Amino acid sequence: MATHTINKNDCSALSAIAIEAKENLGIEAYTALVDKGYHNGKQIEICKQANIITIVAQPEQGKSNENDTTKDYLVAQFQYNQDNDTYTCLQGEMLKTTGSWHKKTTERDSYNFKKYQTPKCKECPVKHL
Repeated sequence: MATHTINKNDCSALSAIAIEAKENLGIEAYTALVDKGYHNGKQIEICKQANIITIVAQPEQGKSNENDTTKDYLVAQFQYNQDNDTYTCLQGEMLKTTGSWHKKTTERDSYNFKKYQTPKCKECPVKHL
Protein backbone atom coordinates (compact mmCIF):
# COMPACT_ATOMS: atom_id res chain seq x y z
CA MET A 1 0.00 0.00 0.00
CA ALA A 2 0.96 3.66 0.01
CA THR A 3 0.71 6.15 2.82
CA HIS A 4 2.11 9.62 2.57
CA THR A 5 0.90 13.18 2.60
CA ILE A 6 0.70 15.29 -0.49
CA ASN A 7 1.02 18.98 -1.05
CA LYS A 8 -1.29 19.39 -4.03
CA ASN A 9 -4.95 19.70 -4.87
CA ASP A 10 -6.89 16.59 -3.83
CA CYS A 11 -8.34 16.28 -7.34
CA SER A 12 -4.81 15.68 -8.63
CA ALA A 13 -3.83 13.17 -5.93
CA LEU A 14 -5.17 9.87 -7.25
CA SER A 15 -2.62 8.66 -9.78
CA ALA A 16 0.51 9.21 -7.67
CA ILE A 17 -0.83 7.33 -4.66
CA ALA A 18 -2.47 4.59 -6.76
CA ILE A 19 0.71 3.94 -8.74
CA GLU A 20 2.81 3.95 -5.57
CA ALA A 21 0.47 1.39 -4.01
CA LYS A 22 0.70 -0.80 -7.13
CA GLU A 23 4.50 -0.67 -7.05
CA ASN A 24 4.68 -1.35 -3.31
CA LEU A 25 2.40 -4.37 -3.68
CA GLY A 26 4.42 -5.65 -6.64
CA ILE A 27 1.35 -6.34 -8.76
CA GLU A 28 0.57 -5.74 -12.43
CA ALA A 29 -3.01 -4.49 -12.04
CA TYR A 30 -5.65 -3.84 -9.39
CA THR A 31 -8.91 -2.05 -8.73
CA ALA A 32 -8.89 1.09 -6.60
CA LEU A 33 -11.98 2.33 -4.76
CA VAL A 34 -11.77 6.13 -4.76
CA ASP A 35 -13.61 8.82 -2.81
CA LYS A 36 -15.41 11.36 -4.99
CA GLY A 37 -13.14 14.24 -3.97
CA TYR A 38 -9.85 12.66 -4.98
CA HIS A 39 -9.93 12.36 -8.72
CA ASN A 40 -10.60 14.00 -12.04
CA GLY A 41 -10.73 12.67 -15.58
CA LYS A 42 -7.00 13.10 -16.14
CA GLN A 43 -6.18 11.16 -12.96
CA ILE A 44 -8.49 8.30 -13.94
CA GLU A 45 -6.88 8.16 -17.40
CA ILE A 46 -3.37 8.00 -15.87
CA CYS A 47 -4.53 5.11 -13.66
CA LYS A 48 -6.07 3.35 -16.64
CA GLN A 49 -2.75 3.58 -18.52
CA ALA A 50 -1.06 2.04 -15.45
CA ASN A 51 -3.51 -0.94 -15.41
CA ILE A 52 -5.37 0.41 -12.40
CA ILE A 53 -9.16 0.19 -12.64
CA THR A 54 -10.85 2.93 -10.65
CA ILE A 55 -14.28 2.76 -9.05
CA VAL A 56 -15.31 6.24 -7.96
CA ALA A 57 -18.27 7.76 -6.23
CA GLN A 58 -20.23 10.07 -8.51
CA PRO A 59 -19.77 13.69 -7.41
CA GLU A 60 -22.87 15.66 -6.60
CA GLN A 61 -24.15 17.79 -9.46
CA GLY A 62 -23.59 21.46 -8.84
CA LYS A 63 -25.83 24.30 -9.86
CA SER A 64 -25.41 24.97 -13.56
CA ASN A 65 -26.26 28.66 -13.38
CA GLU A 66 -27.17 31.50 -11.06
CA ASN A 67 -30.88 30.81 -11.57
CA ASP A 68 -30.53 27.57 -9.58
CA THR A 69 -31.32 24.77 -11.97
CA THR A 70 -34.11 22.59 -10.62
CA LYS A 71 -32.76 19.23 -9.44
CA ASP A 72 -34.98 17.37 -11.95
CA TYR A 73 -33.23 19.14 -14.84
CA LEU A 74 -29.59 18.58 -13.92
CA VAL A 75 -27.73 16.58 -16.58
CA ALA A 76 -27.75 13.45 -14.39
CA GLN A 77 -31.51 13.24 -14.98
CA PHE A 78 -31.13 13.15 -18.78
CA GLN A 79 -30.88 9.78 -20.56
CA TYR A 80 -27.53 9.24 -22.33
CA ASN A 81 -27.39 7.11 -25.49
CA GLN A 82 -23.84 5.86 -25.96
CA ASP A 83 -24.54 4.40 -29.44
CA ASN A 84 -25.17 7.81 -31.01
CA ASP A 85 -23.61 10.09 -28.33
CA THR A 86 -26.83 11.96 -27.55
CA TYR A 87 -28.90 12.85 -24.50
CA THR A 88 -32.69 12.78 -24.28
CA CYS A 89 -34.12 15.43 -21.99
CA LEU A 90 -37.17 15.09 -19.78
CA GLN A 91 -39.27 16.69 -22.52
CA GLY A 92 -38.34 13.84 -24.87
CA GLU A 93 -36.07 15.89 -27.12
CA MET A 94 -32.77 14.50 -28.41
CA LEU A 95 -29.76 16.71 -27.70
CA LYS A 96 -26.80 16.28 -30.07
CA THR A 97 -23.22 17.47 -29.94
CA THR A 98 -20.96 18.82 -32.66
CA GLY A 99 -18.24 16.66 -31.12
CA SER A 100 -16.11 19.68 -30.23
CA TRP A 101 -14.46 19.62 -26.82
CA HIS A 102 -14.40 22.75 -24.65
CA LYS A 103 -12.17 23.46 -21.65
CA LYS A 104 -13.47 24.69 -18.29
CA THR A 105 -11.08 25.91 -15.61
CA THR A 106 -12.12 26.47 -12.00
CA GLU A 107 -10.16 27.24 -8.85
CA ARG A 108 -9.95 23.51 -8.02
CA ASP A 109 -9.61 21.87 -11.41
CA SER A 110 -9.82 22.07 -15.16
CA TYR A 111 -11.67 19.65 -17.38
CA ASN A 112 -12.89 19.15 -20.93
CA PHE A 113 -16.54 18.81 -21.87
CA LYS A 114 -18.85 18.64 -24.88
CA LYS A 115 -22.01 20.70 -25.30
CA TYR A 116 -25.27 18.97 -26.20
CA GLN A 117 -28.24 20.87 -27.54
CA THR A 118 -31.17 20.99 -29.91
CA PRO A 119 -32.73 24.07 -31.54
CA LYS A 120 -35.88 23.22 -29.55
CA CYS A 121 -34.10 24.26 -26.32
CA LYS A 122 -34.75 27.91 -27.22
CA GLU A 123 -38.51 27.32 -27.23
CA CYS A 124 -38.67 24.80 -24.37
CA PRO A 125 -41.64 25.45 -22.04
CA VAL A 126 -39.54 24.43 -18.99
CA LYS A 127 -36.31 26.22 -19.98
CA HIS A 128 -36.51 28.33 -16.81
CA LEU A 129 -36.08 25.15 -14.74
